[in-house]
Amino acid sequence: MTDTTPHHIIGAAMRLCAERGWRSLRMADIAESAEIDEAELRAVFTDKTALLRRFYDSLETNDSEFTPEDSVRDRLFALMMERLDLATPYREAIIKMHHEGMPKVALCRTKTWLGKLPKAAGATEGVGLKTLHTMALGAIWLMVIPVWFEDDTPDLARTMATLDQQLSNAESLWQMLQPYMPKM
Repeated sequence: MTDTTPHHIIGAAMRLCAERGWRSLRMADIAESAEIDEAELRAVFTDKTALLRRFYDSLETNDSEFTPEDSVRDRLFALMMERLDLATPYREAIIKMHHEGMPKVALCRTKTWLGKLPKAAGATEGVGLKTLHTMALGAIWLMVIPVWFEDDTPDLARTMATLDQQLSNAESLWQMLQPYMPKM
C-alpha cells in the first residue's frame, strides 16, 4: 500500500528539493521520490504551488500555550521559534529555495503568517498598527533567518539569542515611540 498522505508527500518533496532545488522539480520527480504514481500525487496536490502552500501552512500550528502573565514579546518569541522548530527538518530545502529566489507562494504565506502574529500574541491593534506590526516582524524575521540557516546548535541557541535580541530592540523602539503615537 502506498502512502499518499500530505505529510509523506511533502517530506519526499522537501528531501528532493534539498538535493536539487525547487524550481527544477517536476511533479513526476516528486511522485517518484514519494514512491507513488503521479496521478495519486495530483489527487492530493494539483501542482507544486499547492504542495508548497500546504507545507507553509503546516508551519503555522500555533500550539504554544500562554499564561496571562506572558508578555507579548514572550509570546512572539514562542510563536516564531515554534515555526523555526517545525521548519528545522526541512532547513536544507528552505535554504535551497532561498538561494534560488523564494517561490512567490512561500513569500506570501510567510507575510500572511507575520500579519497574524501580533493578534496571536495578544498585541493591541489600532488604526494602522497591523501594517506596522507586520513590517517590524518582517524585519526581525529577515534578521533571524540567516542565523537559523547556519545554526548548528542542537537547541538553536544562536537563533534564539538573535530572535530575543531583535525582539528586545523592537520593544525598546516601540516604547520610545509611544509618546508620539496617536491616542486611539
